[in-house]
Amino acid sequence: MPSSTIFRQHTRLNAATNKTTKKISHTRRSPKDRNYPSTPFDKLPQKKEMYGYKISQELEQYGFQGIPKGTIYPLLLNMEKKGLITGKMRPSSDGPKRKYYRISEKGLGEKKIFVSEWQSLANSVDQLIKKG
Repeated sequence: MPSSTIFRQHTRLNAATNKTTKKISHTRRSPKDRNYPSTPFDKLPQKKEMYGYKISQELEQYGFQGIPKGTIYPLLLNMEKKGLITGKMRPSSDGPKRKYYRISEKGLGEKKIFVSEWQSLANSVDQLIKKG
């Protein structure tokens, strides 16, 4: 059975400050494995090209605060190697060239699978909460 790349959100409570933090990690898994929630794959660049720092800013707008910048670039490189995204160096008006990313056709297919699995998981959790 083919594997897909998924992203997981980890939320932790810091007892000292009583604040929660969110972190993102990724892994490979079978599409049938729905034992844990995933983060929004659909927030990755699709219609427009975006560079790594801009992607992290976009994710922060959706509640993924404090993602180390050193985490985004290895994820993007890994996804690019797997053909899920494409990257091109472009000149920047703010300094050196930047690598801009866009989701590929293969990535769009993986996104479709991800969204379907996420909706199924969300529906199951909603049903569980309503019964509880």
